[in-house]
Amino acid sequence: QARADCQTSWTQMVHEVSPRGGVAKCHAGLDYLLTPIQDEGQVVAWFVCGPCLWQTQSTDFDVQWEHLAQHYNLPLDQVRTAAREIRVIDPAQRQRVAAWPLAAARAVQSILHERLSFIERLQQIASLTQIS
Repeated sequence: QARADCQTSWTQMVHEVSPRGGVAKCHAGLDYLLTPIQDEGQVVAWFVCGPCLWQTQSTDFDVQWEHLAQHYNLPLDQVRTAAREIRVIDPAQRQRVAAWPLAAARAVQSILHERLSFIERLQQIASLTQIS
């Protein structure tokens, strides 16, 4: 059930952020950074970075882990062990980390654009060879 809830949550996250992307929280309280990947002005995919946790001064993750353990009937110690592997992003790192998905999405968009240009050139060559 937890895996199914994750998949549903990932789908919903793209609707929670602005069309330009942003930070979304999944059903488990984990944070993800999302940036759209566009091809010819249309969103064709999303670059998703996460999970992570945006740390604040008052963040109490133990309450979050207890809730998840109870909700999914999981041993609390296993949830806490798994949670230790989640990167916690402190406020000083946020701006730098938030730029990563945007840079990755731009790289993919550039590749898509180059691919489209290459296909157009090949079509032009093909049409020229059919004339003669």
